[in-house]
Amino acid sequence: MREKRTTDDYRAMWDTIERLWAETVARAGRLPEPALHQRVDDEWSFVETLRHLILATDKWVGHMILNKPMPYHRLGLPQPGYTTADAAALGTDPDVRPPLAEVLEVRGVVMKEECEHRRYAVRDLAILETDLDDPPTRTGSLVNSQDNPEPSW
Repeated sequence: MREKRTTDDYRAMWDTIERLWAETVARAGRLPEPALHQRVDDEWSFVETLRHLILATDKWVGHMILNKPMPYHRLGLPQPGYTTADAAALGTDPDVRPPLAEVLEVRGVVMKEECEHRRYAVRDLAILETDLDDPPTRTGSLVNSQDNPEPSW
């Protein structure tokens, strides 16, 4: 992404990001819904990752570009460290557990966030897919994101 200099470069990158995320969402769609809410090695779940991207888009587009005073969608997920009260002040609800389909309806895109979080999501999906067939033998852990609402960073 750093090598992108022209609008055509960014358009091409955008097309690539959209294609990669479409493939990733299709892959996630083959997993049962509860697996999409599981955390791998104390990182965000797949659904939580997409919810964070909603918030990132709202922050960049709604707040920074459009200068909206309250740009955040209720499904947006702030970074760890936000209290429930802080999140509520943004108009978000970190404790809600929406299905993937609902999150995809409101999800937006920010290029850098998209690239990095897709990499995490693909890594974690590979572990979840393997764990469905073969119980885990690694030192990491799977936890339900509802039971442990903040990943460690």
